[in-house]
Amino acid sequence: MTKRTKEHCEKVARTCTTMKEFWSKCRSVATKAHKEGWIDSYTWLARERAKRNSLTKAECRAIAKKYTTLRDFRTKEVSVYVTSARNGWLRSFTWLAREISPKHVRAKEDILKIAGKFRTLKDFREKCPNECRYAWAHGWLDECAWLKRKRIAPGQVSMKD
Repeated sequence: MTKRTKEHCEKVARTCTTMKEFWSKCRSVATKAHKEGWIDSYTWLARERAKRNSLTKAECRAIAKKYTTLRDFRTKEVSVYVTSARNGWLRSFTWLAREISPKHVRAKEDILKIAGKFRTLKDFREKCPNECRYAWAHGWLDECAWLKRKRIAPGQVSMKD
């Protein structure tokens, strides 16, 4: 392994043209250069940032119009996204689709029906971890009396369920 000296980090940085490329291509070297303060002297690396507070709402809106999803806008136009978010303009960019799925609410009967397919709590937890966690979080496991529970003393290994 090469020691990450100042010379080594600069040599690696010279293979890149932008700061973004340097960070994505050589993250560990960039981290070392940043930590040691050397990265500020890498003036040949183009920074893809707009000056803070230099963008207007109209400019941000025009750039955001190029995208259909909030994710694309956020990842491809970082500084414009941050400026829009800080100034509260994102709410007005209604054409940007949000990729948040609705929260999945499960009926108690459905969870108990799934739990009914198992003999032991361990099987239920291993085969349907999300449903088991949901039942536990809502206090429904107490109603699953048919699920056998085996307590193991500390240090004892279980060979059976």
